[in-house]
Amino acid sequence: MIERIKEFYSDHEEGCIGAIAITILASIIIFLSIPVTGSMTIEHLRWNWDIPVQRYEACSHTSDWWPPADAYDIWTEQIRHQKKVVDRSSYTDSDGHYHSEQYHYEYYYTTRYHYKTNEWCNNGSIDNSGLEGTTPCEKPCDLPYDVDNPQLGDRRRRGTDKWYEVIGIDGEGEYQTYKISEGDWERLEIGGHITFKRHKFCKKIYDIEFT
Repeated sequence: MIERIKEFYSDHEEGCIGAIAITILASIIIFLSIPVTGSMTIEHLRWNWDIPVQRYEACSHTSDWWPPADAYDIWTEQIRHQKKVVDRSSYTDSDGHYHSEQYHYEYYYTTRYHYKTNEWCNNGSIDNSGLEGTTPCEKPCDLPYDVDNPQLGDRRRRGTDKWYEVIGIDGEGEYQTYKISEGDWERLEIGGHITFKRHKFCKKIYDIEFT
């Protein structure tokens, strides 16, 4: 019986290893998806409204494909490659003598392009935040949403990024900060004790209940 098991495993070793790997991966995914229950006493409620800013800049690129129509400062270089060409495969002749593979290398070149394009690039943000008792709002910003015929150095704003947080003390007396929805931010109260759920390694909580 033992020999048959060994023989079966030997014949199906690759498939068994694949099945074990899939099982382990599935177990990890299930483990990470199981929600964790926590609790805390609310100390602060914070809102964050940030305005992403972009700047029109000259960006350098390298590609093995032809540059786009708006590219400039284009220059090229020839990249040398080699490939192995088999002249004769290895074999064993009728007298039992082994003959090694014979081959040679061939060389060829491809063109690599270097160029610049003018693009809108991320250039920081105009941040604004506050605690409970203050009204969420943007910090004053006179940047336009878009610029006609932009020149290098021009800046523009994008839509506002908004997120909300609760800061409190957990059951072990440690301060914790979690992301919450806008609706939860509006209904939670300072000093309140809440229980909640969250996924492992995630800082956003949900299913919040007062206790």
